[in-house]
Amino acid sequence: MGKLRRRGNKKERYEFVSAYPVKKYRCGLKAGDRLRIKKRIVIRDHTGKPTGKIHPAGEVWTVLPGARDNPTLVWLRQADGNRHTWDDDESIFRTFELIKPLDHRKRKSAGQSSAGKSRDLGEAMRHQFGEIIGERQLNRAGARSKDLTVTLGKPRRRKDGDWECPFRITGLGIQYGYGVDGIQALITALDGIRVMLERSAQRFSWLGGEPGYTGFDRFVTTSLGEKFNKRLNLIIDREIAKFVYLLERTHQKRKTTTRKKKLLPPAQ
Repeated sequence: MGKLRRRGNKKERYEFVSAYPVKKYRCGLKAGDRLRIKKRIVIRDHTGKPTGKIHPAGEVWTVLPGARDNPTLVWLRQADGNRHTWDDDESIFRTFELIKPLDHRKRKSAGQSSAGKSRDLGEAMRHQFGEIIGERQLNRAGARSKDLTVTLGKPRRRKDGDWECPFRITGLGIQYGYGVDGIQALITALDGIRVMLERSAQRFSWLGGEPGYTGFDRFVTTSLGEKFNKRLNLIIDREIAKFVYLLERTHQKRKTTTRKKKLLPPAQ
């Protein structure tokens, strides 16, 4: 997938970036590394005014492969699926900390059975996930039985004051949506589910719904300011009104055609 990147200082000029061959950065990070935010990041517009978008401490981002023509930037994927860039130097570790991968080669402790370990792990996972507030069954396109379960947990406050909302997709482990309150964390979690399903190589559908439709819709972003948000909502409202008008017009034409057929005299 390509990405537009702004270049130049005098005039805004954008370049389409589509090649990402850089796997290791000068700061030591590698593509696939996971970073945790150490202190909240407040997003600001070009005037320095806060947009209302905040990335809370504890949110996890992923390091992506870098662009060949600009090796001074680290490419990152935010928790909501959007891309972000950061300077490729030691300053990145002032805001992020590297999450070390678990060592799965550790031997089992003596005297602990596999069954007991699985039971303890299951209880720990349930405690980590917390209360379940909703589930949805999805299936692959063309299949009749369920293939995947999406589970949504109850939002909860973190020790640092921000909120998190756990969600789980079969086979992908526990993920989190974050926010300054429970509602924002819930919305971020739902949008995170949408992004992960869209990035999947499989095409899933909500049971009983149209093929390819999971029921997890995109939320209108507020990170670009109130003015842009209002404009985007007006466009959406206009498109909905246009679609409903065309739908009603088609339905009315069908009714008129059916009525005319009934009024025609029977063929002799």
